[in-house]
Amino acid sequence: MKKIEVLGITLVSVALLGGAGTTALAAEGDTGATTKGTIIFKANDRVTPPVVVPVTPTDPTDPNKEGDKPTGNTEPLRIDLAPNFHFGEFTVGTGVHTASNTRLNSNLQVTDGRGTLAGWTVSVSKTAFTNSGHTLPATFTLTSAEVKNGTNVTAALAGDIKTAVTVDTASQPAFAANADEGGGTYFKNFDGNKVTLTFNTDTAKVGEYQSTLTWTLTSATVEGAR
Repeated sequence: MKKIEVLGITLVSVALLGGAGTTALAAEGDTGATTKGTIIFKANDRVTPPVVVPVTPTDPTDPNKEGDKPTGNTEPLRIDLAPNFHFGEFTVGTGVHTASNTRLNSNLQVTDGRGTLAGWTVSVSKTAFTNSGHTLPATFTLTSAEVKNGTNVTAALAGDIKTAVTVDTASQPAFAANADEGGGTYFKNFDGNKVTLTFNTDTAKVGEYQSTLTWTLTSATVEGAR
C-alpha cells in the first residue's frame, strides 16, 4: 500500500514537471491574437405603454370618467403619458381651501430612445381656471414627486426638478434629466398632495371650472438638481 501511494505521487510530480517544461519551451515572438466583440443599438421609435396603468377615477365629481390616455407618440424622445387632475367639489362661500388631486396613478411618463443621453426637460404651463367666462383666482402647485424607471423602480435623476413648481401661463420645468442620464423610460407620480390647488370659494360661481395644461418636452436641459 505504501509503495502504491509513493508511486502515485511520483507520477503526478513527473506530469507537473512535464507541464512546466512545456511552458518554458513556448515559441518566441508574438504568438497571441486580437479579436473584437461588437454590439449595435438603434433608436427606439415605438410606442411605450404606461409603466403603471392609469385607473378609472372613483371620485363621482370627476368630469373625466376615464383614466388618463397614452399619447401614442413614437418619436425617439417622447411623452408617453400626461396626467389630468381633479380637485373635488366644494361649496361656495366657505372661504379659502387647498385641495389635493383626487385621481390615482397621475403619472407623467417620458421615454428617451434617441441613444444620445443628451438629457431632456418637460415644461408645463396652464390657462386660468374658468367657468362660463368667469375666472377663479387660484394657485396651482406641483410639489416634489417620486420618480421611477421603466421597471417601476425608484430612480434618481440628478437633473430633475426637486422644488415646488407654481404652474402658471408661462412654461417652466417640471421634470428633467441632465446629460448622461435619462435614457429609457421614466415617470413622475403626481397623486394626492403632490398636486394642490389653493383658491377662495368666496370668489367662485356655481359650476365647473376648467384649466388646460400644456406639457412640452425638449432636448434642452436645466443641468442640475433644483
